[in-house]
Amino acid sequence: FRRVLFRSHPDDRRALLALESLAREQGDNDALWRHLLRKSELVSSDDDERVAAVAEAAGLAAGPLSRPDDAIASWEQVLELAPERRDAYEALDGLYQRQARWSALTELVERRMGFAVTNEEAVALRFKLAEIHRQHLVDHEGALEHYGAALGADTRHPGSLAAVESYLSDPAWRANAAAILEPIYV
Repeated sequence: FRRVLFRSHPDDRRALLALESLAREQGDNDALWRHLLRKSELVSSDDDERVAAVAEAAGLAAGPLSRPDDAIASWEQVLELAPERRDAYEALDGLYQRQARWSALTELVERRMGFAVTNEEAVALRFKLAEIHRQHLVDHEGALEHYGAALGADTRHPGSLAAVESYLSDPAWRANAAAILEPIYV
């Protein structure tokens, strides 16, 4: 039945929906994943339906199929189509961390900052960037820059204050840390 539908009408939405339904009924996640991606290519005029299909495919790839690279590619596609989707950011955040893709994670967090709604959210994102720079990229200059930006928005942010204060004991970064802390202490 699948071969007949797919060979005779490969671009027919009804055929594709029938295949998708069969895959769901049979619990064939691999086939469902393929059909959802194909569906997303065919429904290019309806962004909501396309985003929903790609997001579901990403969830399958990240979960039951255990294909983190495919999940990442799909969630990245969701963000291209709908940059405001918080679920895509959260999914990519976790996937990038598990895959130790720190540069990609910093780009994702910087991109997400454009959609920060509150000052607290922006500060938390700055702090997260600083921590990634400090712990994973070993970029102390970048870390201090982001800690400073977080403290510029919230001078009492405990994580940022403690992190910058810890740099005071390192002769290489003492002056940079002091420059950040001086206006706060004064």
